[in-house]
Amino acid sequence: MTINININKDHCTIKIDGDLTIFQISEYHQQLVDKCQSVMSATVELSDNTELDTAGIQLLISLQQQFQSAGGDLTVRTTGEPSTKVIDLFNLSSQFNSAEKGELI
Repeated sequence: MTINININKDHCTIKIDGDLTIFQISEYHQQLVDKCQSVMSATVELSDNTELDTAGIQLLISLQQQFQSAGGDLTVRTTGEPSTKVIDLFNLSSQFNSAEKGELI
């Protein structure tokens, strides 16, 4: 499980490999707050995500609210089956401006 955060001007790209579950949330949340607080928008890449639970969904919603309150936005890319299934299960594709295979849905 790894998280890679790259910042390019006002955009943050977050790539999460492995699980995004209750066991990783506090560590990931703190890293994201520390590194992405000065940007206006972000893309979360979940293509190599192996598991996503409701805590992971809550983290994504929290990030989205944080960016929207600053006038920005959050896009979630879900090419991996585990994350796509969970996001679809909760009917959140449109809320996250979800993208599959690099294209907006």
